[in-house]
Parts: sequence; structure tokens; C-alpha cells
Amino acid sequence: MKMQHLWAVTRNEFYHITRDPGTLALMTVGPLLLMIMLVYALTADVKNVPIAVVNLAANSASNGLIQQVQANGVVKVTQTLAEVQAATPLLERGEIRAVLVIPNGYGNPLNFVTRKLPTLQIIVDGTEPMSAEHVLDAIYTASEADLRTLVTDTLSKIPGIDVSQFNDPVKIETETRYNPTLSNVIDFYPGLTAVVLSLPGVALALALAREKELGTLEQLVAMPVDKLSLLLGKIAPYMFFGMVDTLLLVAIGRFVYNVPFQGNLLGYAIFSFFFLFSNMALGLLISVLLGSQQLAMVVAFLVFFFPSFFLSGVFFPLKIMPAVVQLELQFLPVTHYVTVSKAMYLQGTPLTDLWFDFLALLVVGVGILGLSMVLFRKKVA
Repeated sequence: MKMQHLWAVTRNEFYHITRDPGTLALMTVGPLLLMIMLVYALTADVKNVPIAVVNLAANSASNGLIQQVQANGVVKVTQTLAEVQAATPLLERGEIRAVLVIPNGYGNPLNFVTRKLPTLQIIVDGTEPMSAEHVLDAIYTASEADLRTLVTDTLSKIPGIDVSQFNDPVKIETETRYNPTLSNVIDFYPGLTAVVLSLPGVALALALAREKELGTLEQLVAMPVDKLSLLLGKIAPYMFFGMVDTLLLVAIGRFVYNVPFQGNLLGYAIFSFFFLFSNMALGLLISVLLGSQQLAMVVAFLVFFFPSFFLSGVFFPLKIMPAVVQLELQFLPVTHYVTVSKAMYLQGTPLTDLWFDFLALLVVGVGILGLSMVLFRKKVA
């Protein structure tokens, strides 16, 4: 690869982008307008949400409560912890979405007689308000039903006590982390960034498909420029605009929608760079396989936007999807970007703790680019 060839192709591509008002608008204004429209336009059943339990009572009554909480299928106890502090790293890694703390004395008949009900505690991850609200409702409903049963069974055996007069509400303390108000905007804005940043990849796919239709791409190939310089030169301007959009979206989220950004901006920019690189490789692959601009537009929409909306975890948690689907989604760049974006925006998770998603994104991006280069050589040979 020769740097002068790379620079020449890059400069030429910048010229074409700035000269075409439609492409320039798609690269600059398009992502911002799309984000604003999606925020105002958007606000599945939640099943088997993983939670942890800190069972300080450790008796038959508390064990019965745990079974009751899981009975409706909304939550699933995947961890049993000895102390509340052990839940913090699990919440930060997304292994659990809530913690139920059952206090000492739960189920003690003396508490029912003296009307000193035990206070349950729920710590919930607010980065997914849909899951959080369902978890809180499910635990509260199950706890109330379980406690009413315990009271009835216990006090009905004591002469002179009217169980029907026992109307004290269940006491539950809740703590919502990372998104205390359970704001939907704070929830889906970081994920929507992945949807919006798909536009540069779409623009690249359409631009290259148009050049193939017009025959100008073959003219470039005939020039004394090596294939790698040609392809990277084509990609570079779209990467530049994508990085500008990334920083603008962070600023809009912070100052327009009050979406906090807790992570390291440099680390987020590095991950965004590789995400855009993967999208460029995907757009290049679409343009290589398809010779029609219209067909490339349809395929680009299906490849970029459909998975981004419905299968990446923006609106529906990945953990509620079937295991086979979760495995397949690991091959999509957008899946890893949504995970990292939410973690860095809301939890301030450092990039070093997200190494799996970073490595997966890098492997997927390089693999797609390699495949595109192989097919590109065959197509133009």
C-alpha cells in the first residue's frame, strides 16, 4: 500500500461527497435528524430477567418467597449472594438486572403479632426501564401475596385475632441504579446511536453501487493504485464523517436530552471508530455483491436497520431472546456497539472491562473487510 495512492483516492472521494448535496446531507445532517425523530417517535413481553437474591433469613418462609417471586416467569434467580456488595460487579457486567434482599426475621410469627412487618429491599438496574418496571412489579406483587399467605396461615391459628383486620402494606425499599428515574430517553439513546451511525455505511454502499452502475469504479481499478489503497481511500471519508457524527451525538444527548455520559470519551471514540470500520466493511461487501443501486438500498436497509432496531438490544433486552438467536447476534457489529454504548454512557464502564465486545467487533470487521477484498478482486478481474 502506497500512502500517496491512499491520499489521492481519499481526496477524490471527499470531493465527490462534498459535491453531491444528497450524500453530504446523508452523512452530516441525516444522523442528527434521524436521532431526533427516533427519540420523539419511540418510547414483548419481559421474561426470565436474571436477578440475584441475598437471603439473610435463610428459612422456609424466605425460600417460599423466592419460589413465589419466580412463579410468574418474569424474573429468574440466577445468583444467590451472601451480601449486597457482591451484586455491584454483577450489575455492572449485566449478568443480573436486580437484587432482592430478604431481611432477617422474614416469616417470624412474632413480627406478625406485633405488626412489625419485615422490609424487603430491591436494587434494580435502571439502564433497561422496561425490564426494571416489570421486575419491580413482579417482586412487589409476589411479595405481597406471599406475605398475606404467611399472615393468614400464622394468625388464623391464634385464638382471638381477626385476620381480616390485618391490612398493613408490604414494606419494600427500592434503589434504582444508573437511571434512577427510569427515563426511556436515557435508556434507548445510547443504543440508538448505533442505529444512527449505520448511515455512513449505507451511504458508502450506495455510492459504490452507483459507481459500478456508471462504470467509474472500473476506471479507478484500471489506474496504477493497489486494491487496499483504493478501498481504504474510499472508506476514509465516510469514517471521518462518522466520527464527527459520534461526537455530535454525545453532545446532543448531553445538552439536549440530558443523557449522562459517565464513561471515558476517548475510549468511546476508539470503540466507535472500529464500529464504523465494521459498518464500512459491511457496506463495501454489499456494494461488491450487488450491481444495482436500488437493490443495494433495499439490502442495506435490511442489513443495517432491521437488526439495529429489533435484534441488537436497543429496545428489547438480549437476555430475553432465545439462546440460538443470542449466539447469532454476536456476529453483528451493532450488537456489540449497543452493549458497549449503554455500559459506557450510563455505567461509566472502562473499555478494558469490555474487551470481549471490542475483540469481537475487531474480528468481525476485519473478517468482513477481508471477504470484501477477495470478492472485489474477483468481480473486477
